[in-house]
Amino acid sequence: MVLKKQSKKLLILYLLYRRHKLVIRPHRRKYWVHPILQNRENLGVYKTLYNELRSDPKKFFNFFRMSISTFDELHVTLKEEISRKDTKMRKSIGSEEMLAIAIR
Repeated sequence: MVLKKQSKKLLILYLLYRRHKLVIRPHRRKYWVHPILQNRENLGVYKTLYNELRSDPKKFFNFFRMSISTFDELHVTLKEEISRKDTKMRKSIGSEEMLAIAIR
């Protein structure tokens, strides 16, 4: 009888310990940057589409609702305000790309 009570207590303690261990375990990241996004600078939508739009003023105007010269003037005006610095961990998004995203 005493052995049964002791084994029940041990089982309960083990289950509590296991639950505690599962709850406290932090989630570890698999990636800092997902492999799909690592090539964003070269293969991303901004890089490919923006260069094509700049070559065709009508398409650029249709996409951004402003001319290329207006976009460039706006970029020069806002560049200092929206620019970010690169860090050791990651490169920042360029001011021209930020402006394109904000306008779109």
